[in-house]
Amino acid sequence: MNVSIDSLNSDQWLYVWVFLSALFGLAIGSFLNVVIWRVPLNMSLIKGGSICPKCRKEISAKENIPLFSYIFLRGKCKNCKAKISKQYPAVELLTSIVWVITTWRIGLHLYTFGFLIFFTGLIALSTIDIKTKLLPNKIVYPTGIIFVVIISSWAIATNNIEILRNCLIVGIIYFLFLFAIWFASNGKAMGFGDVRLSFFLGFAMGFYGFMISYAGMLLSFILGAVIGIFIATLTKSGRKMKIPFGPFLASGTIIVIWCASMLSHIIELPDV
Repeated sequence: MNVSIDSLNSDQWLYVWVFLSALFGLAIGSFLNVVIWRVPLNMSLIKGGSICPKCRKEISAKENIPLFSYIFLRGKCKNCKAKISKQYPAVELLTSIVWVITTWRIGLHLYTFGFLIFFTGLIALSTIDIKTKLLPNKIVYPTGIIFVVIISSWAIATNNIEILRNCLIVGIIYFLFLFAIWFASNGKAMGFGDVRLSFFLGFAMGFYGFMISYAGMLLSFILGAVIGIFIATLTKSGRKMKIPFGPFLASGTIIVIWCASMLSHIIELPDV
């Protein structure tokens, strides 16, 4: 039986977009690996193709298929046989999963693309923070500003000014809260990159109201505390180790936004 595109209902279209999100997520994840490697080294994201970090040989298109190339090459460079970091398939798979869940949980809306772009940026920032303990402005500001512009444009066009107001209020509150912690601890509790990112995280959570925002902030700090205690307990240098806080801020925000629709029967959420 043939099914025409016009005959698809909203649920069927959602399934189509979820499937496409998985594919796009893998492709975007492959590009994120380039961003994660090149941005901290101040290398161009446009000039030059993908190369092996060890032998510097250019990687062909068939060797650069997201996730599958890693499997076919058995995790080794075709030229020098050096091991390929597990970060590459992990980032590609994680990005695909994030795109799928975000599309499924938020649905097919204009602002969904804003969240997809922002969450993609958070994956890159979190990975870089884990590796370098830095959150580059080259990613924080472009990703955050694009997200704010998309959400603001949607809110103004659809007359959802109250949602935009909530986003701005929560963004400012989150920024001031983390700035106070950073200032009081003389920068020891967290880096200023976390403070800069906090406005955009608060803006994202404010989209779903104040209760969701509080839950996201709380979850971020709980994740940070639990992982910090775990590392300090299992490793000798755990107490002296500088633990990046960006991944916890990002994870708390993403998880709470995903769960927002499931919490709608408990707390009042805006009709978006």
